[in-house]
Amino acid sequence: MILIAGDSWGSGVWNRGDLRTKEGQPLILHKGLEQFIVDNTDYNVKNLSRGGSSNLKIANSLRIFLEHYPQENIEKIIVFQTEYTRDLDQIFDEDFKKIETPWSLSGTFIARFYSRLSEIAKIASCPVYVVGGCSDTLWFTDEALYPGVKFICQSVTNLLINNNHRVNNPVLSLYNKDNSWIVEKIKKSVKPEFLDDFIKEIDKSFERTIAWSDHPEYFWPDGVHPNKNGHQKLFDFLVDQNIF
Repeated sequence: MILIAGDSWGSGVWNRGDLRTKEGQPLILHKGLEQFIVDNTDYNVKNLSRGGSSNLKIANSLRIFLEHYPQENIEKIIVFQTEYTRDLDQIFDEDFKKIETPWSLSGTFIARFYSRLSEIAKIASCPVYVVGGCSDTLWFTDEALYPGVKFICQSVTNLLINNNHRVNNPVLSLYNKDNSWIVEKIKKSVKPEFLDDFIKEIDKSFERTIAWSDHPEYFWPDGVHPNKNGHQKLFDFLVDQNIF
């Protein structure tokens, strides 16, 4: 069995419009990577992805599944990384005071995420492959840093648009009016001389959303998630990397 975990990017192709599930969630038009694996390989797939999940919630969903189903033979785990800023509601004000730069902020949360994935790889006795979805990943080639964790696709966005999964300037957050509270909280704790750097760092996300809107062949109909073509290209890339 292959486990998939992530946020909305791991869930599949999202509808843009009024079509909703009984629970009020936007309708999934296609199951994305999960469906391509099922249709083209002999693997069974369990997809734990859930729209809006943070990285720590993604890791927790994997741990809970492994605890409840120890009998399952998990051969590999694929994780879609999301924005580290989704975890900021879990940090206390006194912890914020320890943060001096935007890079130490993102690094703190992302390192914690990778450490948890390493623990999960040990529990499951299989590799955890990390894919840069809504957020790009950091990139490590030294597997001793996070044993069992393999960084297989740094940026799905760059893979789809530029045919290269590596990216020189990874986007680790998506900033918009809905999470402006982040800057307000940062202002109270981070040294003033680092505030502009933090805002510049999260402003990179505007370039990312423009890139999505400029490439409807991969990001239409909703403009913020890969469509079927995008998931097909990701699947083909992972096949080329001998994941399946």
